[in-house]
Amino acid sequence: MLAPEDQPWLENYHDLWDWINKHKGICMWQTTYGPPERPSARVEVWRVGHGRLCLIVVHSGRRGWEIYTPTEGVTHEEIFADAEKKLGIAPQIKDQKEEL
Repeated sequence: MLAPEDQPWLENYHDLWDWINKHKGICMWQTTYGPPERPSARVEVWRVGHGRLCLIVVHSGRRGWEIYTPTEGVTHEEIFADAEKKLGIAPQIKDQKEEL
């Protein structure tokens, strides 16, 4: 069992917890990643600000956290391009014959 200060709890990261409270965050759902007795992370979706959603991954063992926000794109092409940029992967080639 992990000690309370090593648990993947958002409250263990005071700067993140303060930011959530500043923006009147409401937790919409959460789940743990890893075995129940030693979870390695908690994944949570929060509604912040004016109803915007963000996904927060909180790691155990004081290994930090990440915030994932939705893309600003509206078309599939814009969303895929944004995801590829953020993930650092090459854009998808629609038709390789066009390049020949």
